[in-house]
Amino acid sequence: MPDRPPPDSLTLPPAPPPAQLPVPLRDALRAAASHHAAGRYREAVVVLGAALPDFPASFDLRNNLGVCLRAAGDIAAATELFARLVADFPDRAEGHYNRGNAESAAGRHEAAIESFRRVLALVPRHAGALNNMGLSLNALRRHEEAAQAYARSLAIDPANADCWTSLGAASSEARRFALAIACHRRALAIRPDHPAARTNLVSALFEAGAFDQALALGDRFLAGTPAPGAEAARGVRAVMGQALISKGEVGRGLAMLEAVLAEAPEHLSAALGRARGLLLAGDLAAGWAAYAARFRRPGAPRIHTPAPAWDGRFAPGLRLLIWAEQGAGDIIQMLRYLPLLVQRGIRPILRLPAGLRALAESVVGIAPGDLAFVAEDAATPRFDAHTPMLDLPRHFATTLASIPAATPYLRAPDPAERARALALAPELRAAIAPAPGIRRVGIVWAGNPRHENDRNRSAPLERFLPLLALPGLRLVSLQKGAGSEQLAALGAGALIPDLGAALHDYADTAAILAAIDLVVSVDTSIVHLAGALGRPVWTLLPHAPDWRWLLDRADTPWYPSMRLFRQPRPGAWGELFAAVAQALAAGRPS
Repeated sequence: MPDRPPPDSLTLPPAPPPAQLPVPLRDALRAAASHHAAGRYREAVVVLGAALPDFPASFDLRNNLGVCLRAAGDIAAATELFARLVADFPDRAEGHYNRGNAESAAGRHEAAIESFRRVLALVPRHAGALNNMGLSLNALRRHEEAAQAYARSLAIDPANADCWTSLGAASSEARRFALAIACHRRALAIRPDHPAARTNLVSALFEAGAFDQALALGDRFLAGTPAPGAEAARGVRAVMGQALISKGEVGRGLAMLEAVLAEAPEHLSAALGRARGLLLAGDLAAGWAAYAARFRRPGAPRIHTPAPAWDGRFAPGLRLLIWAEQGAGDIIQMLRYLPLLVQRGIRPILRLPAGLRALAESVVGIAPGDLAFVAEDAATPRFDAHTPMLDLPRHFATTLASIPAATPYLRAPDPAERARALALAPELRAAIAPAPGIRRVGIVWAGNPRHENDRNRSAPLERFLPLLALPGLRLVSLQKGAGSEQLAALGAGALIPDLGAALHDYADTAAILAAIDLVVSVDTSIVHLAGALGRPVWTLLPHAPDWRWLLDRADTPWYPSMRLFRQPRPGAWGELFAAVAQALAAGRPS
């Protein structure tokens, strides 16, 4: 988390002569500054407000009144005052700076950024404006720009521990964990008891997959002198609980997270960690309920409609808008619930990315006309209630024993569709054509780089190359987007034909999966597609897997045709791929 912003600029000239500043004005400013320093913000507002009618043109009095109003919590009055102040004094940087702080406090971050830009036009090396601009950019999830603003601020004021840890937090959001760790360590070198830097460092180590380091450092901080405050200690313990879960010590991790939530029931990090731990442990009923905390995350998807959230009652004829909230893999996994909704009289309306519509239309058990679609950027037809797609298991009270696991629940394309999808260059057509004694294996090594766990779940292509030495095996690449450049970078294009570039949507990919023998992939959407089609698929999991893959098992109740390969330790791709090679050599396709 970014740290607090530098304080507002309280202007109080140091005892100027009466000729420069009237004595009553000087006395009012000094009295208000004394109140402000002591935290008596309302008293400061009263003093300055009483003096305002006598000195309505004083920049210092109006500026300080705005600062004290904001400190007293009257953000609306402060922003209104600063808007008038900068109109009257456009060349005073302090006014624009304080207006930016007030706009930021009101959650109007675009306006705040514009105010800080005006400060920098007047004072290009204003470290506070750069830092606070970074905080607003970070709040808008413009993490790269935020990091640039923090870095410029630190070039001016390198001793600012708050700004170092804010830069670290923005670096974590950008998935640059090594840089984040270095920034938080720099903050602690400047100020060893910095509470946000302590929590952020433990968090960055956890996110980087260094679970043991995060736990050891957390223990040291909690036992240190001075001891962290209650809020900072809860932040450290929440991260430690999640690290224990990621290590497979789910019971200990859940106990730590529940202790945090007993003290602070709204603690978001602990709530999200608890939901993941419950789902990983197979306690789906409690896990689905806890997973509602995901909508409290900054930037969480929302739907704006007067229609109510679905209460889970299966009223015949109910028009239910089901909206996609997460990635393609989650959507494919949840499509299995559509026939169950129709069977109970629900009329589903799906709002999902265009590239998945053809796939959703192929759900087994859905007749034409049973399912309506709406594009994510289109007007939505009338509906009675709505639900996010990942809430469907909760509405059906899904447990490990009741997962609707019959496959295939998606149909492969019909012959005409398949002909369209397989309109490939001759060499690519030959790569997937049946051949005696040859197993055709589609591989995917990288997921969406924006996924919060992509650093741990994606593997470099070079890990797959030793599989080329196995007899009777033909690898083909199904990689799309980020990561596909590794084929050319490694000069492996001649050895692994690239089908990914020919795949336009998931229906195309489904046609390819129907034509090959096996998929071997890291945890990304294609494993869900293969599983939903009932095709053999081997999923390569990091040591800390996503919740749906549970713990310590080689199969999954979600997809009967899937086999799981797990890292025995964080980052242990070598041992995982050795197990994959051994299984392939043994000739077991599934």
